[in-house]
Amino acid sequence: MGKTIEVKIYGSYYKLETDQSPNLAFEIAKFVDSSMKEIGAKNPYISDTRIAVLTALNLADDMQRVAEKINRLESVLP
Repeated sequence: MGKTIEVKIYGSYYKLETDQSPNLAFEIAKFVDSSMKEIGAKNPYISDTRIAVLTALNLADDMQRVAEKINRLESVLP
């Protein structure tokens, strides 16, 4: 069973259960919080829900780009 931690993201508290290091979970939450704050600062008139969706889309785009780079690198390795 994992450990339960509490994190604060964009002003709200969430209880998370993680099987990984609590420090890693805190760092991930901090990264999401920072990303949401950046988007919120640039778009002060949109809802928190929209900020969360834009953050999720940006993070998914980043993940996709990294996955594509990994696939390209794996294709050239022996």
